[in-house]
Amino acid sequence: MTPEESANSDLVRLTRYMFEAANRRDFDAALEFYAPNAHWRGTVDDADGIPAIRDLWVSYYGAFEELQVVLDDVADLGSGVILVDSRHVGRLAGGPTLAEERAFVWEFVDGRVVKASDYVSLAEARADAERLAAERG
Repeated sequence: MTPEESANSDLVRLTRYMFEAANRRDFDAALEFYAPNAHWRGTVDDADGIPAIRDLWVSYYGAFEELQVVLDDVADLGSGVILVDSRHVGRLAGGPTLAEERAFVWEFVDGRVVKASDYVSLAEARADAERLAAERG
């Protein structure tokens, strides 16, 4: 797959849509494309199933007066594996501003997210995503 095809893949567009919905705090729209038993592996907390993932996101976003997840790159590595390079930019409630790099690996089956993993290291996320795409390929 060429970079141009990757940037325009259906899963890339869907991933961008889900992040845009989450940035609007429309978690129901973002989670519409998650499998009912999806797993979220976070850097702090994990969650299983849509209700638990939604609760986790509400809690996380609720800690901020302002928060935007800025997507720097979304790459389709094939076999239903998406790698996201992003930045979380915002201001903690009653506290300092935050700007931190984050990466995500999303695993899709039949157009639905079955697992999403959050990373503080893009290099670690990329290595895991490439291994996963090869295993699934």
